[in-house]
Amino acid sequence: MDGITASDRHERQLLERVSAAAAELERTEAEANAARERRDQAVRAAVRAGVPGGLIAQGAGVSQGLVSRLTNAPRG
Repeated sequence: MDGITASDRHERQLLERVSAAAAELERTEAEANAARERRDQAVRAAVRAGVPGGLIAQGAGVSQGLVSRLTNAPRG
């Protein structure tokens, strides 16, 4: 025998699966953050273009409060 028990192999497989899931979660979070930033930029651009906040909120699927916060929040 190679000295590795079935339990050791199983534990290693579980650790590999957890590691892969953590990496996938990290990628997904990065994609979600990027999508939020694109949405926020689009909201700000629409406000600058004079689109009413209620219409922006409806189109972006966000609250009017969020539109106001994005418009008034300092960027940087």
